[in-house]
Amino acid sequence: MGTEKDIIVAVELGSSAIRAVAGRRELDGTMHVLAVAQETDACAIRRGVVDNIDRTAQVLQNVLRKLSEHLDMQVTQVYVGLGGQSLRTAVNPVVYPLAQKAIVTDSVIQRIDDMNRAQQYPNMEILEAVPQEYSTDSRSGITTPVGMEVRAEAEVTEVDKNTITFSVTAYDETGKIGEGIHKRAVVTAQ
Repeated sequence: MGTEKDIIVAVELGSSAIRAVAGRRELDGTMHVLAVAQETDACAIRRGVVDNIDRTAQVLQNVLRKLSEHLDMQVTQVYVGLGGQSLRTAVNPVVYPLAQKAIVTDSVIQRIDDMNRAQQYPNMEILEAVPQEYSTDSRSGITTPVGMEVRAEAEVTEVDKNTITFSVTAYDETGKIGEGIHKRAVVTAQ
């Protein structure tokens, strides 16, 4: 079966049910599902919103107990996924001025993240600012020497619910050095 550290348990608080799955990552990167458990309680969760926290906690304990019994080991750590109408997404552009030849450091990124999280939404709390996803179609053999200026141009090409897709082109002082796609999503909760 494997040791506890080899097993990953994920719990979803869904629209009307709580589900849990336990699995083990194989050497090839695939997941081998070991056990699944589910319980529905219409008074605990309705349309993805927790109506009764005590009943929701009891249902969650029941689901984890079922999973533990099936695995023949105690489940002590889980990853939780939230869904339903209690989650909202919002685009929150942050403008952070940089000097013309600034170096973007971890502290600059942290300040931008702090500015993003400081945004206020009525009756909501920011749970997570989803990291940006980059995928680049760079041409081989092109490198930018240290110290050479690099700039990027981005254009919004698609808006799909909580995801915005940008077409990005990068240039250095010699010309175009790459292009790619950038996707961004922001998750908030009520």
